[in-house]
Amino acid sequence: YTTQGVTFSKGSANISTDRTPTGSRGLSGTSFSSDDPFKAVIAGGAKSVSVDLGDNGQDLDNIFLSVYDIANNLLGTKSLNCCTSKSMVTLSLAFDDISYAIFGTIGGFYKNSVYADNFTYTPSVSEVPVPAAAWLFASGLMGFTAMRRRSNLKK
Repeated sequence: YTTQGVTFSKGSANISTDRTPTGSRGLSGTSFSSDDPFKAVIAGGAKSVSVDLGDNGQDLDNIFLSVYDIANNLLGTKSLNCCTSKSMVTLSLAFDDISYAIFGTIGGFYKNSVYADNFTYTPSVSEVPVPAAAWLFASGLMGFTAMRRRSNLKK
């Protein structure tokens, strides 16, 4: 599933868009036999990631969000025991050069029966340096303009 520069996938379960515990439409996918988190690959990278996670209300789960760089190095993880009621919790992380995020739940009776909604990210914006040639060109242009004005004043 791809939307707004993010490609979502899930290992063994299909991703569907369903009503979340709060009534909004979000991602869901259930693997009853194993932990099977969502993966969100962010085109162009990010410097922060946030996602709302919630359980279907059947059990207490350990929800988590982990972020990785392009070399598959773990940058950070946030986790929380959550959601025996039909509610959702926001998890956020901020690091330079986030390439993808893994999120979902670990453990519980229903393995990874989690909903995800409001996945947001702040894109990585690299600064583009102004080359020295541009500065040289600008100062030369100003010099020519000054010389032309001076020659017009002498006439």
